[in-house]
This record gives sequence, C-alpha cells and structure tokens, in this order.
Amino acid sequence: MAHQNGQLDQAEQIYRSILSEQPDQAASLYLLGMLLHETQRNSQAIACLEKAQSHCRENADIHNGLCVALMAAGENEKAIAAVREAIRLNPDLLQAYENYLNLAERCDDDELRIEAIPAYLQLNPKRFDLRARLHQACLKLGRNERIVAACVKLLDPDPNCVP
Repeated sequence: MAHQNGQLDQAEQIYRSILSEQPDQAASLYLLGMLLHETQRNSQAIACLEKAQSHCRENADIHNGLCVALMAAGENEKAIAAVREAIRLNPDLLQAYENYLNLAERCDDDELRIEAIPAYLQLNPKRFDLRARLHQACLKLGRNERIVAACVKLLDPDPNCVP
C-alpha cells in the first residue's frame, strides 16, 4: 500500500525487510525492482527483476517490468527479448505491446514496427495512427506482400476508429 500511495522510502524498507528473511521471494523482488526503476536506479532494478525472473520464469509482468528497466538503461536488445517473452507468456498484456511499440520507435526499426503493430492493434484497434505507421514501415522495407496481407485489412476504415 505504501508503494501505491507514493511512500517510496517506506515501501522500499518493507520490501527489503521481507527480502532479508526471504531473499528469493519473487513478488517482493519484482516490486522492489519496479520501485528502483521508478527512482531512476535502473542497474539495481535490473538486478532485482532478473533475480525475480529466475525464480518465477512464467510471470509476464516480471518480464515486462524487466523490459521497462532495460529500456531506461538503454539496453534495447535485452529489452526486446524481455518484452517478447512477456507477450509469449501473456498475449493479452497490452502494456507489453505498448513497450514493444516504444522499443520499435526508440530503435527506429521498421521490422519491429511490422511485428509489433498488428499484434497491438488486435488488442487496441482504435489506434488509427498505428495503421498509418504500419503502412509506412511496409513501404519503406519494400514489403508489398505484407502491405496486402496485413496493412490493407488494418487500413480499411473502421467506424469505431477515431482518425
């Protein structure tokens, strides 16, 4: 509760207290890792989140949290691997797709855009701006077959989309 209320020093003390008695407790490692990321201590956050991940490999939130800390530390390749694992574990985790899109933009990588945007749009089809970005990425890479297969369907006007 302290963490959610912005009492970060108190929350950190609680997490560290739990971990002093149960050093492999994945939930506390994850929460401490996210708190460390929030307070710009990304190398410590990465270490906590990697330890949490080693004890709880099937938790998509831990992989996604690790992705966020890795992005903040500029470790984009590792962040891509972490977010892909988060998506594999939980294909409905919208936040992971948002991180994947952020990585594609950060890396200015059209291949990543082509991979990330259609998956994101399946969960959030109202992002009309992404449809245009997907089309542009396909054109830049000369992926005319991908434009036909993926973009045309996505570029059809959807009455529920706000342009």
